[in-house]
Amino acid sequence: MATYTAIALVTASTAVQMHSARKAAKAQERAMRAKAEAKRIQSEELLKRSEFNIEQLEMEAEEFQGEQISRIAKSGIGGGVGLSLSLLEQTQDRLIRAVNISRREAEYKAEQLRAGADIDTRLSSDIRSTSRRERVGIFLGGAAKASGLAEDL
Repeated sequence: MATYTAIALVTASTAVQMHSARKAAKAQERAMRAKAEAKRIQSEELLKRSEFNIEQLEMEAEEFQGEQISRIAKSGIGGGVGLSLSLLEQTQDRLIRAVNISRREAEYKAEQLRAGADIDTRLSSDIRSTSRRERVGIFLGGAAKASGLAEDL
């Protein structure tokens, strides 16, 4: 009779271990998928924020250039006009470079976030596969124990 009780306990223990392993894997999988989604959202927000910042920079540069043009016009035509126009062109060139650098940096960071999200998504699938194998191992271990106990009958 004790052997039947031992077999029942081994069977119950195996079932509990399998269920616990499945729940743990599901939780890990959900967490990885949520992490991946958060990275995708962060990537989109980064690009939006970058474009907003670029627009702000361009508006400030336009205001600055407007002020500079106004100063040149107020000063009248003279020998310094060529230099002033050259400075305006340099300012415009710097703005274009700054915008391009800012955009490239944001795109690079966004791409890195998307790549991280893809890795997390693949990892969540790996967790599911590993969990299946782990549960099969738990089942086989429990079956082997129960089988050994059954031989004692």
